[in-house]
Amino acid sequence: MNAIHPGSGVELRGVAKRYGKVTAVKPLDLLVPPGTLVTLLGPSGCGKTTLLRMIAGLERVSEGSIRINGREVTELPPGDRNVSMVFQSYALFPHMNVRENVAYGLISGGAARRDAHERAEEALAAVGLAGFGDRLTSEMSGGQQQRVALARALVLRPDVLLFDEPLSNLNARLRRSMRQEIRAIQKKFGLTVVYVTHDQSEALAVSDQIVVMRNAEIAQVGTPKELYEHPANLFVATFMGEATQLRGHLTGENAETAEVHLEELTITLPRRGLPNGNTLVLVRPESVVLGDSGAPRTLGGRVVSATYMGSHAEYSVETSAGLLFAISRDSGDLRPVGDPVGVRFTSSGVYVVPAD
Repeated sequence: MNAIHPGSGVELRGVAKRYGKVTAVKPLDLLVPPGTLVTLLGPSGCGKTTLLRMIAGLERVSEGSIRINGREVTELPPGDRNVSMVFQSYALFPHMNVRENVAYGLISGGAARRDAHERAEEALAAVGLAGFGDRLTSEMSGGQQQRVALARALVLRPDVLLFDEPLSNLNARLRRSMRQEIRAIQKKFGLTVVYVTHDQSEALAVSDQIVVMRNAEIAQVGTPKELYEHPANLFVATFMGEATQLRGHLTGENAETAEVHLEELTITLPRRGLPNGNTLVLVRPESVVLGDSGAPRTLGGRVVSATYMGSHAEYSVETSAGLLFAISRDSGDLRPVGDPVGVRFTSSGVYVVPAD
């Protein structure tokens, strides 16, 4: 199966959507470079699915313009945009076999049945379902049905492939497997993909770029690493993973770094343009290191809960700067509740952010 329009891309300029007095998407600009997978990530009601449906042509834009592969498509109906969408519900026809399901769009578009079935078999092979063409979709697992839905989208050779919460109906193990397959197929064929999810782990696993949305607008855009390690604000930091919030005090004259005081512990962190004074310090749980009580350059604390999780241990630690959540890869001997500890932090995963 050949690469599908590797030169395609999506550009949104001032795109907004209103339903009467309700604004579902505030005016925004977004570029999806050709051959990349960009994820729209955010909580329910933030506008991500509405934005996806506007790209697909299933919702009319209230203002702004959409270009796909350099072509103005803002007023075009869905069938004229050359995009394919994989829905959360799969939307497979139960009375058709797998091959017929995949070939349906081609045949509806006027392709000869024989040619459509040949292309359907190619698409099924691309998603790991070679030889499954004669089966009924009702005889397949959820993961296999998801692959059929993906093959049905791929067979049309779209400029852009759209995913709307495609893995939400699968269990945790299948979600992990399918997101790896989707990413592998996207890279193999150089697809341009816009992917919607509310699951930050899923977004981290599949994306070249993540667009974090909040309250009908974009909160931050960046690579998974950029968003996790350099969140622009409290919302992005906490939505992109666990983070404890501590109140600290920032001092120093250096424009790039600052001394941050957490009660008796002082650490040096990037200033990030913040002024001296009280600040919010966010700490990732994997950045917390528990040691001996009273050790130098540590924050005094006490274990208030300890949980064995198999591959790791989880702790809640009460300190003078606030309650910390910590993850330790050493789960062999749990520290007992009430155990006094000295807390220090690794060089990454700790940062100051402006409070929302």
